[in-house]
Amino acid sequence: MIRLKNLLTETAAPDFANGFKNLIYDVHRWKIDNDKDKNDIVPYLTLIDKAKLSLAKHYVSMWKNKIPKEMPIYPDYADDEPIFTQQVHIISATKNWIRKVVTDVAPSLPYGDKWKLKAAWPFVEWEQIDPITSDILYGIENSIVASDASELEKEWIQWGVFYLIKDRDFAEEMFDIIVD
Repeated sequence: MIRLKNLLTETAAPDFANGFKNLIYDVHRWKIDNDKDKNDIVPYLTLIDKAKLSLAKHYVSMWKNKIPKEMPIYPDYADDEPIFTQQVHIISATKNWIRKVVTDVAPSLPYGDKWKLKAAWPFVEWEQIDPITSDILYGIENSIVASDASELEKEWIQWGVFYLIKDRDFAEEMFDIIVD
């Protein structure tokens, strides 16, 4: 029964591999720019792979089953913008899903890297953090939009990314989970 549940969950989730090409490219670019060898980037590529698997694993339970089930039908919402209660559900479901993924992958980051991140955080500008956050969120969005997900799921993930892309408090919360 558990295998059947896992099979259904995994087949219902989009493939997040293509959405994370920018992150993988950034890791390879870092390797070249810092004259590192292939072994230096393996932990980061492994972390990205684990994040992709975790996103797929929790897609249905943490996000798809938690988003609103319909678009607003009010005439005032000609552009199909979510009403306030839908916004709250979209933001909450998307944050909880990402929290779950970050909590899953955080133990995979070596202690030494966590220490370096924690030491560097106060000195890093948001202009350096924002593109990483954007790559992750747009990678999630692109994976769902490019899949055979329902139109509603595609619409809600776009709104979820729209709401989270500028949420620096959430980015900081995710950083805290990673380094703890």
